[in-house]
Amino acid sequence: MVNRGRLEIMAHILGLCMKPQVKTRIMYDVNITFNQFGTYAVLLESQGLLTHEESRYVTTAKGQQFVNAFNQLQNTLGGSDLMSSPNRLIKARQELKKPPTTFYV
Repeated sequence: MVNRGRLEIMAHILGLCMKPQVKTRIMYDVNITFNQFGTYAVLLESQGLLTHEESRYVTTAKGQQFVNAFNQLQNTLGGSDLMSSPNRLIKARQELKKPPTTFYV
């Protein structure tokens, strides 16, 4: 699996929080630890990209602009957009669970 950069992780968090999300759901879907989430949440909130309302995190209008710009950049560079990333992750997990197709004797 390819290592993700900070911008990709931030864009993934913001993309997920377009609908209000609890911390646990974000950590699970983005595949980050509690400490990592704390760092990203503070950073995103300080930049006005994410808000914390009633135990749920929500992307601001500025955060939505960030996600749109990130997706445009990904598409320009030939990558897939952020919204298909969870599907890639699910497929990769399924591939890892498959038994090997070749056997060595």
